[in-house]
Amino acid sequence: MNLLLILSKANNKQKWCLGIFILLVGAGIFLTRPVSIKINTHEHYYGVLVQLIDREEQVLNTYIVDSNQTIELGIHQVINLILRSDAIRTIHPLLQERQDVLDFSILLKKKSNINLSCWCANKTYPKQHEFALVYRHFLNVNKYYVPNVSYLKRQKALLNHGKALYMLTAIANAHKGEARKWRKNKIRSMRKKISDIVGSLYRM
Repeated sequence: MNLLLILSKANNKQKWCLGIFILLVGAGIFLTRPVSIKINTHEHYYGVLVQLIDREEQVLNTYIVDSNQTIELGIHQVINLILRSDAIRTIHPLLQERQDVLDFSILLKKKSNINLSCWCANKTYPKQHEFALVYRHFLNVNKYYVPNVSYLKRQKALLNHGKALYMLTAIANAHKGEARKWRKNKIRSMRKKISDIVGSLYRM
């Protein structure tokens, strides 16, 4: 109401200056408000690795969060991510990896959700995933998760989930997808590699 009163008494030049002032204040508020990225899962998981990576997969920033928590990024940081087509990579031993590329719509909403799916190998009627996909998942866990997540956080992340890790490998279907073309001794060797990676998750 006071603003309307001021505008009614102001001349054109004063109105123009006031308009510019309001625009600058609005832009300042917009530029200082962070963008929230929320990591969503159907159940609660500890120790989700979130990395900002460029197109060459060089890591720009690393965060360790629990599921259903948010990461706040500065507006300039988000604009750079969009302009360079950088991605947000999320990895957890029990969740399917994702890489998400942001677009300019996030600047208006000031928030985005990354919805992660579980492998769900310990369910009563688990889905059989392709062995090749499971193998690549564990290679990425070994390459990115193990070196970047501390021993204590890994222990917390895997607490009471040992069966799920075992079952994910045990029921992986080697008769679907790429794995159909592989020899049995190669698949046996790859299963051993997965077992070694699972062991490394529990080691300091």
